[in-house]
Amino acid sequence: MIQFINKSGFIQAHLPEPASKSIPFWYKDAASYLDGNTKSIKSTVKTNKILESLETNGTIKKCVPVFDSMTMGYILKVPDNIEVFNTKIDEGYAPAFSWGRLAPIEVHPLSQAQDYPHNKIHKKALPKFINPWIIRTDPGYSCLFLPPMHREAKFSILPAVVDTDTFDYAINFPFTLTDPDFEGTIEGGTPMVQVIPFKRDNFSHEIYDAYDYVEKYPETTLFMQEFPNSYRDETWNRKSYR
Repeated sequence: MIQFINKSGFIQAHLPEPASKSIPFWYKDAASYLDGNTKSIKSTVKTNKILESLETNGTIKKCVPVFDSMTMGYILKVPDNIEVFNTKIDEGYAPAFSWGRLAPIEVHPLSQAQDYPHNKIHKKALPKFINPWIIRTDPGYSCLFLPPMHREAKFSILPAVVDTDTFDYAINFPFTLTDPDFEGTIEGGTPMVQVIPFKRDNFSHEIYDAYDYVEKYPETTLFMQEFPNSYRDETWNRKSYR
């Protein structure tokens, strides 16, 4: 269970929702197969008259790992319209912001993140969204916070992990703009953060040569034959976020 608790005191126009309800339009509108086909067709690819690989005519829309990443978890949205202005200074572009009551922005002095590998658009301060939602998860579960995956965006939050089963406050999200010349509106309702709950666990790692691995785990099919939809049909597990 994940809970989103409105701590702002204002009625929110844009509520958190499962990421599967915020699939971007480019993906919805994309064709599933190349060249107007309506089903999967195998084809061979030759380079210098040598058979190089086996491929199908499926597009990125048929890639289940892309679909899974795009629909995993939940989406927090920009609470209200935010206006971005270019207030150039000697060092170049210096964005300034104005907003409605639902979408306040604060800043971190850039000195607090001077070594962070951001895009250097921000010359004086790093802006952050003040998030109206306290996020709580069941004991033993944390949340990974990411820029919504597989989208074009006017901004990008700094990814983070928070133990949301014990942290009782709203989590704010520093971000950077993605266009050094951008002026205009970040619309309320724009996907802002992808929230992915996960169960904390301790991991160790091992490294194997493929044949040593098969010898140790003979029940494992290490190499899967390449054919259309093999991952989806043979090994994929459907995920559910409600």
